[in-house]
Amino acid sequence: MAVEDPTDRAIPAVVRTTIDIPDDIERIGRLNGVEAEFFLEGETLVYFGYRDRKLHLFTRFLDSTETIELPVDARFAFFPFLSPDGKWVGYRDIRDGDFKRVRSDGTGAPIQIVLTRRA
Repeated sequence: MAVEDPTDRAIPAVVRTTIDIPDDIERIGRLNGVEAEFFLEGETLVYFGYRDRKLHLFTRFLDSTETIELPVDARFAFFPFLSPDGKWVGYRDIRDGDFKRVRSDGTGAPIQIVLTRRA
């Protein structure tokens, strides 16, 4: 009878942490009834929050205490997602239905993602 060694199995890491939100961010989340939405890929966190009574999209690298405001009109940005390497934040702009991406470090303007079908 073979006995399985539990140390041979890959066990997913669970990380619990506290993230301080800057004092000038009034609340986290949207007005759509969701209190807070956080999107994490690797070491990058993306979330919606209100600053000066306006909705913004923010990133935060877990190895930093800096919160970065992305150059996006967050009122129209839905379904945010992160690239696997954490360098880009993608979202759907509901004004025109296009998918766009912006650098997660907040530099540069949003770029339209062109979707094509493969033959």
